[in-house]
Amino acid sequence: MSLGQEGKICIEVAPNELISKKVNPNVPYLPSEIIPEVVACAREGAAVVHWHARNADGRQAWNDEILYREAIEGIARDADVVMYPSYFHADLSHVWGLCDNPPKGAVMEVAPFDVFQHLGRTMLDARTGQLRSRPFGGVPAAEGQGTEVLDEIRRRGLKASVATYEIGDIRWLYLAAREGLIDQPVNVKIFLSDQMLIGPFPTDEAIEFVLSQWPSDVDAELTLGGVLLYDPVLAERLVTIAIEQKVNVRVGIGDSAWAHPTATSSELVARASELISRAGLMVATPEDVRGRLKLAAGPASD
Repeated sequence: MSLGQEGKICIEVAPNELISKKVNPNVPYLPSEIIPEVVACAREGAAVVHWHARNADGRQAWNDEILYREAIEGIARDADVVMYPSYFHADLSHVWGLCDNPPKGAVMEVAPFDVFQHLGRTMLDARTGQLRSRPFGGVPAAEGQGTEVLDEIRRRGLKASVATYEIGDIRWLYLAAREGLIDQPVNVKIFLSDQMLIGPFPTDEAIEFVLSQWPSDVDAELTLGGVLLYDPVLAERLVTIAIEQKVNVRVGIGDSAWAHPTATSSELVARASELISRAGLMVATPEDVRGRLKLAAGPASD
């Protein structure tokens, strides 16, 4: 049973992503800024947090294990929240390092996975119903790299948080789960944007259609979010549609700094919590998420 079917909605927060302080001065870069903002988000109801390691000048430090470790340890001292880092060029070496040498007070539970970045475009063999390797080359260079990463995530007892940006990403993920390449329940993030040219134009009808593309015979937790959002009306509409459809929500100025140029991520989490409560639903706790997704730090759940 999904969290939504239990009357609960998980809030994931993205406090920085690719955004500069020039767009919103509240975007955190260093762990000293990440820690208090994530703690504030947790207090407002965020159960999951995803962020990018950044240098003091805002440059991305994608795979910097030291910066991630410092932030994770600081957050764990003051808040209970499921945390996972970002990555670039399909390199998860920093995640493996954090597993091999766990941060103080925290256990790695989730690893990021991007369908396109790891796999490029793949095909379904219509004769056999099986997934095939990429038909046109492209990224990644190594054949089978994507599924090998999923194997390593599973071997280490982690849960993949899978980012999808196109309908084809959702189709691949569903088929991969059906073939047993990724464990159920699948942890799916569905992203739309008004500025980044991914997916359909984010109308109400298109958003509902995209959500409908996950077939019901494969168990999943769906999270709806935005990328580089400019329109504040759209940013809130993504949250309200997710709640109406009883799927999880992702907010944060890392995703919507243009839409909210003076807000903090904790304020956006508080707004999402308010909308969930108004709908007569509950905000999912980190323990709810751990149980549902069968995370390493939580009990197994049906």
